[in-house]
Amino acid sequence: TSELTALYENSLDRSDAYNEQNRWKFEGNLGAEAIVRERGWDVSVRTNIRSLQQNKPVEPPEDEDLQLIDLLLSAGYTQGRFSALTEIGDTQVDESPNTVYSLARRGARLAFQYDDFILGGFILEGREVYSWGEGSTIDTNTDDNIAGVSGQVGFFDNQVTFKAIYASGGDKGNYFGTWSEEGPRQGDVLGFVLTSDFIDQKFVTDIELDYSDFDTNIDDDESSLSDHAYRIGVGGTIDRYTYSATYRYFGPDYEVVSNPNLERDYAGIELTGGANFETQSVELVYSQFHDNVDHSDLYQRSYTYRGGVTYSHFGLEYLPFSLTFEKAYLDAEDVPEDQEAVGSDTNTVYGQINFIKGFWDVGLEASYSSQDDKSVTDDDNDITGITLTPSFTTDHFYAASSIGYQLTRAELTDVDTDYYLVTLDVRGDIFTENLTYA
Repeated sequence: TSELTALYENSLDRSDAYNEQNRWKFEGNLGAEAIVRERGWDVSVRTNIRSLQQNKPVEPPEDEDLQLIDLLLSAGYTQGRFSALTEIGDTQVDESPNTVYSLARRGARLAFQYDDFILGGFILEGREVYSWGEGSTIDTNTDDNIAGVSGQVGFFDNQVTFKAIYASGGDKGNYFGTWSEEGPRQGDVLGFVLTSDFIDQKFVTDIELDYSDFDTNIDDDESSLSDHAYRIGVGGTIDRYTYSATYRYFGPDYEVVSNPNLERDYAGIELTGGANFETQSVELVYSQFHDNVDHSDLYQRSYTYRGGVTYSHFGLEYLPFSLTFEKAYLDAEDVPEDQEAVGSDTNTVYGQINFIKGFWDVGLEASYSSQDDKSVTDDDNDITGITLTPSFTTDHFYAASSIGYQLTRAELTDVDTDYYLVTLDVRGDIFTENLTYA
């Protein structure tokens, strides 16, 4: 199958302050995938080619010539209780939320499964690349590669699973999509995950414990720092009711090179509950988190409280709607004399209604948020938004638009800012779905 997408952007009017930005831009993408299945084998090739044109010079690593953006070769084999999978190219690795998670890089991974036992491994580039024109640097050098192994075993018909993960590697600093404040980084992480489900999704547990050893700059004289993280979660569904509770802890020095977006120096609990009825549903959420988990005298400890309720009604065939109210509160304690306390109180109301009839789905979203800044700056603000989202769908054609307006009022500066956003998305397929366009 193939998919061709094209995006054209043009600025109709602008102030002189924005002359350095592109006045127009055209981007085209051609994605293709071929799959062969025979005698237990499942082999596929996926690729994407991009062309970019604009009135301003293109900055590297982008290029106006055709570029091979990604390429993935995969092969799987299944025979009875045994299966294997290998991928080479632009792949993604997901092991656990606190170790290797959503790591999309160029490299290779391999996995084997027999009954309830799974063994896997991977080696990826540490840097994030834009296209295949930048080459590949995969080798056994952990300074700029990330490698790992994992094993999982199930007990009692997989009602209990235990998984162990180890990953090691680094990256040399700043690349496309990767930024290091200090320099080349390197580290190791060891994680354990235990899950259980004995009563048919009514009481599910998910526990993870992780240890990291991380050096934020291998070129300096400072040694690496070790720390730990863990999470304990329970949840389930009982008849029409759902619930979950999760506690998370991340030490101040817990870092993972393969998961740079992880929080650190952070702990707290998140609770959710809901009820689903024939024509309506209710969902409740509450969370409480704080930083400075070691009570350092150098920093204040800030607490973030967040609670909300969402009511949805779908009893009217053509007019489903939902209403959400959320309150967020930020407070601080143990504030050093040389620092200013943070604090805010934010209330948000959000509503959505859709008219659904035949091929048409027309949505209307509205929101209002008011923030009372309790810090010394007293930067209070209000944000009002409204968006219209009409769409038209058939078996082989889809068109959707979004027309949005947002007004931000800053009381400290007495400045009102208006935002307008209009989008259009058109896609479909021809030749009995062998060719798709967007």
